[in-house]
Amino acid sequence: MRELEDLIIDAIYMGIIQGSLDQKSKQLEVEFSMGRDLKPEDLDRMINVLNAWSTQSENIQKTIKEKIQHANTMFELEKKHKEEFEKRVENIKQNLKAALDAEMLQAAELEGADPFEASRKGRGKGLKGMSREPHHPAPHHRDVRERRG
Repeated sequence: MRELEDLIIDAIYMGIIQGSLDQKSKQLEVEFSMGRDLKPEDLDRMINVLNAWSTQSENIQKTIKEKIQHANTMFELEKKHKEEFEKRVENIKQNLKAALDAEMLQAAELEGADPFEASRKGRGKGLKGMSREPHHPAPHHRDVRERRG
C-alpha cells in the first residue's frame, strides 16, 4: 500500500494530477489530471518541432543520396582503372613475348638454325633442342698440338 501512496505523491509533484489523499477513508480525491492530448498553447511548439524534424530528415536523406552517388562514381572509376591496368599488363606481356621471340630468332640466325623448328617438330619451345642434328664440339687443343708435332 505504501508503494501506491509513493506513486500518487510523485504524480502530484510532477503535475500530472492535482488532488489530495484522504488517509482515513483511504481515497484519492482528484481535482485535476493532465490529459494525454496537447494543450492549445503547446500546439505551435509541437508544429515547430515536427517541421524541424522534417527538415532534418530531408537533409539526411539528401546526404545519403549524395554518399550513394559518390560511392557509385568511385566504384565505376575503380572499375575503369582496373580494366586499364589489366590492358596495360596484357600489352606488356605481349611486348615481352614479341621481344623474346625476336631475340630467339636473332640467336637462331646467328647459329644458323631455324628457331621454330623444334616447336614444329613437337620438341618444345626455346633455344634448347632447336635442331635434331647432333652437337659437334669445337676441335680440342690436342688436335692442334698433333698438327704442330
